[in-house]
Amino acid sequence: MDSKPVKLVLLGATVLLAALISYLAASGSPWAKTLGAGGLIVLWGWFITVGWIQSGPAVGRFYAWLRGSNEKS
Repeated sequence: MDSKPVKLVLLGATVLLAALISYLAASGSPWAKTLGAGGLIVLWGWFITVGWIQSGPAVGRFYAWLRGSNEKS
């Protein structure tokens, strides 16, 4: 299984979140801190989830579930 697309999506999401927070901080918006904390929590959750999915036998079942298939790997 190639995890490169997943890593690219996470990297892209991180860059977009950083750009949004930078823009809001530069404009003086109070939302910058809220989005910063929430975004970090969400990204941390994604990294933990993706790490768990890719590290065990759940990989095949998870991707089969995503495809809507009942096949077990």
